[in-house]
Amino acid sequence: MLSESTQRRLTLAVLLGVPLAASVGLGWFAWHSPSSRFLPPAKGAEWIAYPMPPWILGIVGKCDRRGVFRRSVELPAAPASARLHICAFKNCTVRVNDQAIELPAAMQWNDVRDCVIGSLLQSGTNEIEVVVVNDIGPPALWFLLEAPDWSVASDEQWTVSQDGATARSAHIAGEPLPIRRGNGAEGGDKTLESLRARWPTLLVFAAIAATVLVAANFIARRQRPLRAFGRDVSPLTIGLCASVVLWIVLFIHNTFQAPSFACGFDAPYHIMYIQYILDHGTLPLADEGWELHHPPLYYTVAAVLLRISGLSTVDAGANTVFRFLGLATGLAQLALVAGCMRLLFPGQTRRQLAGLALAAFLPANLYTGLYVTNESFVTVLGTAAIYLCLRVLRDDRPSPARHALLGLCLGGALLSKVTALVVVGVVLIVLTGRLLVRKERDPSVWLRSVGVTLLVTVLVSGWHFVRVWSHFGTPLVGNYDPSSGLWWWQQPGLGTAGYLYRFGRCLTDPYFSAFNGLPDGLYSTFWGDGLCGGVGAWRQRPPWNYDLMAVGILLALLPTVAVALGLVLALVHFLRRPNADWYLLFGIVGGLAIAVLYQMMRYPYYGHARASYLLTCLVTICALGALGFDFLARLGRAPATVLAVVLGTWALTGYTSFWIKPDSAASHNWAGLQDLRLRCYLLAEVEFREAIRAHPDAEPRLNLARALILQSSKTEPERQAKIAEAHQLADDVLLDDPDNAEGLILLANVYAMEGRFRETLVPLRKACAAAPDHPTAYSTLGGCLARLNRDDEALDAFRHALGVTVANPEDSGNLALLLARRGRIGEAIIEFRRAIAAWPKHADMRTDLAWLLATQDDPRYRNPQEALLLAQDACRVTESHDALALLSLAAAQAACGRFSDAMSSAGLAAQTAARSRQAELLPIIAEQVKRYQEGKPLSASPPLRTKPYSTGGIDE
Repeated sequence: MLSESTQRRLTLAVLLGVPLAASVGLGWFAWHSPSSRFLPPAKGAEWIAYPMPPWILGIVGKCDRRGVFRRSVELPAAPASARLHICAFKNCTVRVNDQAIELPAAMQWNDVRDCVIGSLLQSGTNEIEVVVVNDIGPPALWFLLEAPDWSVASDEQWTVSQDGATARSAHIAGEPLPIRRGNGAEGGDKTLESLRARWPTLLVFAAIAATVLVAANFIARRQRPLRAFGRDVSPLTIGLCASVVLWIVLFIHNTFQAPSFACGFDAPYHIMYIQYILDHGTLPLADEGWELHHPPLYYTVAAVLLRISGLSTVDAGANTVFRFLGLATGLAQLALVAGCMRLLFPGQTRRQLAGLALAAFLPANLYTGLYVTNESFVTVLGTAAIYLCLRVLRDDRPSPARHALLGLCLGGALLSKVTALVVVGVVLIVLTGRLLVRKERDPSVWLRSVGVTLLVTVLVSGWHFVRVWSHFGTPLVGNYDPSSGLWWWQQPGLGTAGYLYRFGRCLTDPYFSAFNGLPDGLYSTFWGDGLCGGVGAWRQRPPWNYDLMAVGILLALLPTVAVALGLVLALVHFLRRPNADWYLLFGIVGGLAIAVLYQMMRYPYYGHARASYLLTCLVTICALGALGFDFLARLGRAPATVLAVVLGTWALTGYTSFWIKPDSAASHNWAGLQDLRLRCYLLAEVEFREAIRAHPDAEPRLNLARALILQSSKTEPERQAKIAEAHQLADDVLLDDPDNAEGLILLANVYAMEGRFRETLVPLRKACAAAPDHPTAYSTLGGCLARLNRDDEALDAFRHALGVTVANPEDSGNLALLLARRGRIGEAIIEFRRAIAAWPKHADMRTDLAWLLATQDDPRYRNPQEALLLAQDACRVTESHDALALLSLAAAQAACGRFSDAMSSAGLAAQTAARSRQAELLPIIAEQVKRYQEGKPLSASPPLRTKPYSTGGIDE
């Protein structure tokens, strides 16, 4: 075996070398890899981008985003020489004074390119235009133009327009934007306000914690230990049993006493995976759906339980099955953490209980069990692997059975989520390192330990990765990979150094603080549900007690400090006396940290700044917290008492944050929203009325109005009565809050349903002014203006809408439709292509683009073959039941010289128009048929569509 001094030197080398190597590797990737989406900082200029409001949701499909950056520069005289340095995310072209600059070729997008452009500059005003096109994120620009006595750099003095949106002042890329009114993240509870409101509750929790502490001390001073079934019961066992009871009570209450709906990050897509298995009796592949790239263990177990219960995912009892699956994994997690604490701190009761308390009351652990997610499986199986590895490390001789069980857990974790690769790698390295330190040369020992573990891991999970490899040519395929058929990105879409270290907002404004920085996102989702279950909007949040949770996030500073202190203590002890246990624990937390940093550079999305990715290192966090709490408790009796009471207060705050109040307005409102999503409008109406009885907030009143409008009444008097009640509800809300954007938009929709269409403009304009970042206000206004043929104003509204939501192809489509009406065909075609790229199955947009390409006289825009393909796709999607799609097909066929086919398609369009009561199309069709009979294709004309595409209004 290696000497103790050699082990210490080796440990020091590992502690210094691994972080250094990881930093160098991540730095190289960020600065030099073409796969990186990290904007490398450079002196002299800033990266700038369009100031798109932040959203957690908003998936951007496969399409090029185009940003046009402009700057005017006044020069006293033409310079003798000037050098341009430029870098763009991702491709760019440059024009100076309307003259194109030939840039040198770049090996990859993050290379800075240099060239001399002095001859293009002149005295007086110089116009600089840079067009940046990006298909994997938002266009961003780094620009520096230098002369001997002046320079021009990219900064906030530039203007930028993106994808047809209204031009605005450029924004420093990566700097957090304010959450303005209308943004989905607006309205979350603030920590200090919640503290002032809930301090009586905190006093009650402190009193309960003090009482428990007194009782625990009294029991500890008894001469005889507690016994059960003839055996002594340790304090850790008592703590575990109490934690299990509390978890069971919480889960049963939230499942049977409160509204129970499936929720969580991407929960509908996880449920679709389970339903796929139920429907097909086989496993899906990554190219068959959004979340279908995940390994199948969690989904298979859930499907089997549903099958045994005789349920489908749409049945009311399905969520009960999901909840109890989460409860089972959560309880197993608690038992495993307790076992790890016993192994790590034998005979040290205080440390054992402190570590268990962190796991039992950790908000991230609690809400993961309540959500529909595969995170629960990878977490518990990863923890089981850590526990078994700790047991293995205590064996003098390798036990093949125990190593096989370890491999079974590692394989199961890999079959739950590929992030388990970190645990697998670290465990195998630790087992190998232990044998190397012992200088073990017996091959049988290696086979019975590392060999058995690796073999079982491969046997359990290898078939899945072989299956994926056989289909896609690689064993790892996520929904990020083009081979999955899902080409997308999400905000912010670009990484910056500031985002990786910015911290502080989570302590004052915790919800959606991931917009501010990665540490904020991790902290707020570790010590609370900082991303509100991934719903993306505050008003759609689950019915947790978020005001109490905000206080708990502030109180979590204590366990955070304890974990940080424990880290220092553990490192000092580890350097003095290295051991395999802490190699394992540090290795897992370090590996996960590196994986998260890599993920944020490769896929820099707000939704990735959440703690559930780190739950596999829960044992490490609990062990570090236990060390920190134990150290603080040794400062004296009084500090230890205060510490224990504050910790107990935090624990009760975290626990009760997830205790749903079944009769509260928030619970009924949330249940009504789920019923609305499922189109159960009568059930939603009942829930919203109950919410109003509990507390007449604006939110349930407006939701009730929506439920009333969306119901299909059998008689006209019933319909009018529901519309009248909805109108009254909107008026009541606006009486209390005249600038309530949701109320103003709802009022406009009520006006439309009452036939008072022109009156919709006043509340819609007011909504746009009051809530400039509302996702549908400008879209709805644009749709109303377009119906009133006020095209110039509608164009302006849709351009504003495109500056608010990064992923709404219907706004691009409506902009294209209006541009075509105005005769701006080239711009219209660009916008149509962008909208269709983002929403390929939108038949109406394909119909109208086909019409444009088939009927233009200008050869720059005329493309009969593409028009024919688009029109055929549109007819296929609509099953030839859409008159406009058939007319576009006829126009495309005529443009290709197939006049007999065109007449046939036009005749079918006439029949369809007659059936669908589109009598206004019949004379137009007759004129077209006449031209086809004469062997003439149609001449230039705008699309026949008179209404805009859906703009989010209820009247749609």
